[in-house]
This record gives sequence, structure tokens and C-alpha cells, in this order.
Amino acid sequence: MRYFQLVALIQSCGIPANAPRKTPPKGTLNRISYGWEAKPNSLPWMVFIIILKEEEEVNCAGFLVDSGSENQSDIVVTAAHCISSRTKYYSPSKIHVVLGAHELRNIEPAMVYRGVKNYATHFYNYDDDDNDITLLKLTSPVNYTKEVSPICLPTKHTVDRALDTCFAAGWGRTEDEPVSMVLKQTRVRIVPISYCYSIERKHRALCIREYYKRSTPCVGDSGGPLFCEVDGRYFAFGSLSLAPTKCAQQDGPSGLYVRMDSYHDWILETMKLLKTSSHRSEHNVSDVNISVNSRLTVPGLLSLVPKRDKSKSLTALELIAVLSGYHKRPNIDYYH
Repeated sequence: MRYFQLVALIQSCGIPANAPRKTPPKGTLNRISYGWEAKPNSLPWMVFIIILKEEEEVNCAGFLVDSGSENQSDIVVTAAHCISSRTKYYSPSKIHVVLGAHELRNIEPAMVYRGVKNYATHFYNYDDDDNDITLLKLTSPVNYTKEVSPICLPTKHTVDRALDTCFAAGWGRTEDEPVSMVLKQTRVRIVPISYCYSIERKHRALCIREYYKRSTPCVGDSGGPLFCEVDGRYFAFGSLSLAPTKCAQQDGPSGLYVRMDSYHDWILETMKLLKTSSHRSEHNVSDVNISVNSRLTVPGLLSLVPKRDKSKSLTALELIAVLSGYHKRPNIDYYH
């Protein structure tokens, strides 16, 4: 059992309008891997992230946190490895986020698209994934609604609390499919950091195991939160850094998370710096389409398709274009 110090400084954080499922629906084992489909808009802090990386496009998860502005935020937490490749960091113009999403194949009224203006990392080490945390500053704030609202962050200045009811969520690889088209979640257990063979990171990381047999995060869930309920609020205690390459494995750890309370001071200071930061590069929509099919050839990745392709599946950049007002919404039949 692990203990953390908590305080909810933002009244609106961590209280979804639609209460999340805490157990699988009876007779159902959909998969995050072997998890269950989240109730639509019950995890309003979840963010779907698309990164355009040269020859491939990667999807990750992230979560919205309060940036100190009234009833809105422009800060998303995710994993540093999502926006980098060894020593290279990708331009903010290559990073796109969608908030208020549930099913990726459909344009939903609650969906909000933003580009990324700038971002900051914390001395990320590519070789061992230490300090695998990034704050994304969006091109403009998103207003809080019942579908989009922030999760709370733990601090180090209040009473210790036990963490028993904790979850992972994302659109990553499942047992049967390389990418999930709907947001899924599962319950997890926090275990000693030595179980993840990362004792040297014991103050900066959290190790988890499955709560339900074979139900774990997987490839594509990177950057998503380890979130726990405390007194009716949900707090993000971690951001997913490492997950099993083989989904639903039963031996060994189920995931390693960056520990949020260890970066609390850095997060607050970095938010202040990002408030006055300028664009690192101009944001634009690429001419390349990205197929977001229910079956992909590369686990956890999105694959390029030429514009002439007449595929019926919704492409990620078409989703971006529609949500940002570039195109009129196509006939709904296009998405199925």
C-alpha cells in the first residue's frame, strides 16, 4: 500500500459529471488490454494525442490539468518519449490533441481540437526513460464543460492518504487490436517500485500490477494517467512511461509511471514559464493523411495513406481538420 499527500486546490478538478465505472460491466471484458470501455465523458481529463514523426505517426494519451485560469486550461501532461526520438525533439506543430473524445471513428459534438504552441520536458533520459514527463501548452485554452475538465494533481503539503482504488485508461493497443477506437480503462494495483526493477527511481516512479487478471495498459497508452479516487475526487498520481510490449502478460510488472508528486514544484514553475512562452514554430495542418483504422499493421502506431485513398475510415488529420473548422463535416456514412 502506498501513501501520498493530497490537496485539491481547484474546486472543479477531479469531479466528472458522469461518474466512471469502477468495475467491468457484467459479462463484459473489452480490453485496454482485458479492461472495459469507459462510460462516455466519465473521464473528462483524458486527451488523445497525435504526433507526426517523419515516416510514422504515433498516438499517445495525456491528461488535462488546471493551469490557474478561471474555468479553462491550456496545459496537458504526457510522456516525453511521445514527442521525442533519442536526442531529437519534434516541433510543436507536429503535435495535435483532441479533448472530449470517446470513440475516435466518429466526430462527436463534445470533441475539442487544439494544436500545441510549446512544450517543456524535465531532463528526459532516452536511455532509461527517467524524467519521462512533458507539459504541452495548447495554442489556446479549452473551456471546462461536462465533457472536458481537469484532473487533480497531488502535492507534498497535506495529510498522507492511502491509495486503493486506482485506474489506467487510454486508446492504446488491446489484446486483439493494435489501437482501440474507444476509450478504455481498467483497475490497477500500486506495488513496490522494486517490482519494476527501478529501485534507483523509487522517488520518481510508481510501479503497477493488474487488479483483474491480464488487464493492463499497453503500447499507445503512454502518457495517460494513473488516477485514483480519494474522497470523491480523482487525482493523477502518475503518467505512463513504460508498458508491456506484449499486452495482457501475467508475469512481471504491468507498467511504470512517472510519479506526479515528485514533479509538483517543477510542474508549477514550468506552467509559469509556459504562460509567457512564444510559438516554437508555426502550427499548420499537414497535407498527409493518417489512417486510424480499427486494424493497423504497426502496434500502437498510425499509418500513412495517400490522399487519393478512398478508405471509408476516418483519418486523424481529417478529424483534426473538421474539428478546427477547415472542412465541412462529411456525411456520417463516411466514418463507418
